[in-house]
Amino acid sequence: MGTRPVSEDSDGDGGGGVMSGRPKDKGNNASSSGTSNPNTGSPDKPGPMDNQFSGGGTSNAKVKSELRQARKSSAQMIHAQKELLDKMERQERGGLRRVFTLNRAAKMTKLRAKLSEKLSESVLVDEELQRLERQSTALSATSLGTITRSGTAVVNVSNVHSGNNNNNFSSNFSSSSFANTGPSGFSMSVTGLSSLDETRDFSGSESSGGLMPPMRMSSGWEDAQEELLMLEREKEDILNDLFQAVDMPAVLDLHARIASFSSEIKAVASVKKQADRVEEMYRKALHLLRVALAAVVSPNYSGSIREFALNAYPLAVEAGHLIDQACHVIQPEARRKYASFAVDLVHVRPPKFPQPVSDFARRSRTHYDPHSALSIEGMRNLHAAENVLMLLQRLVIQKLEGIEKWQTKLTKDQEAAETAHAQMETRLQEQVAVLARSVSV
Repeated sequence: MGTRPVSEDSDGDGGGGVMSGRPKDKGNNASSSGTSNPNTGSPDKPGPMDNQFSGGGTSNAKVKSELRQARKSSAQMIHAQKELLDKMERQERGGLRRVFTLNRAAKMTKLRAKLSEKLSESVLVDEELQRLERQSTALSATSLGTITRSGTAVVNVSNVHSGNNNNNFSSNFSSSSFANTGPSGFSMSVTGLSSLDETRDFSGSESSGGLMPPMRMSSGWEDAQEELLMLEREKEDILNDLFQAVDMPAVLDLHARIASFSSEIKAVASVKKQADRVEEMYRKALHLLRVALAAVVSPNYSGSIREFALNAYPLAVEAGHLIDQACHVIQPEARRKYASFAVDLVHVRPPKFPQPVSDFARRSRTHYDPHSALSIEGMRNLHAAENVLMLLQRLVIQKLEGIEKWQTKLTKDQEAAETAHAQMETRLQEQVAVLARSVSV
């Protein structure tokens, strides 16, 4: 059986392509979108790889639904842990704790048991959330290309353009503006979109015996981004040539405003990347602190300084390093534009462990003497070190709540900029169509 890449023609209006999962019309092989085997003349049948990706949209929607549910469950777990930590802090610092010592110990034991249960559930939810995020990312990258039976991805231009509204103008520009113009207008449209036409026609050239190889990609995201940037540059070149030919203040003003909105979209996207990176670091820190705190509040916890130094302390130190690194991710421009959100993430001072506990943790790796002065001093400060662990987790939860509000603000700003950009693009397209017709007369 012949193997061929799948272009956007085979995903079309139910034309019996490979991705449709239906056999093709044997009596209309010459006019159908599918191609037949050059050796046998029989139509290609969908293989197992094609059937697997024919339901990619359904799988992607299902994964996104599960991802939303997992994020909701994770947020609920975080809220429940915060409430338990607040209760434990109030119980620890209560004014009558010396009078009701026995009652306080019983309540603390009960709260620790609840917290241990919640932490164990949270660790499982985090692992499931990370798995779904990786799966969603893989499906999103796959949707930018079509997988052939040989397991190699082929660029699908229709998917690239349908996923980016800002570049719809590039594909509609020649058909709406230069369809009825003279030779000069036609030459501009071909110059601007020649590479796109070559990309769209690569499967046809291969099936007809041409020498042009299929356009394959090792990474769907990278090649799609390169193509979108290329189309954006070609569109700018076409517009600049047109504006130099005819001077129209209204069109030039629209072009300048579009450039401004485009710059705003890129700026918000850059800040959003920084916020995503900070959120990723804080979530990693929260996961480490959950594991560390789960070991401390576990019923099997012996309450010795050595066990704390070997299990919980290294995880807490690594989480502290992630918090410090997150402070340096946010750039000055993001701090200036979103000062109310960024200032709380730039200047963060996590609580420190007592010095005797830190000294014991460093020295106990090579030598441990339970009767040494360092071990005795570490045991005296063990309770304070456990409280620092709880304070660290509370701090990370508070910062994650602030990051979530910041992400909401960034999403609104990005949507507003994209909406305004699309409106200006539509108006510019109408003006350029009128201008192109006037040039061709």
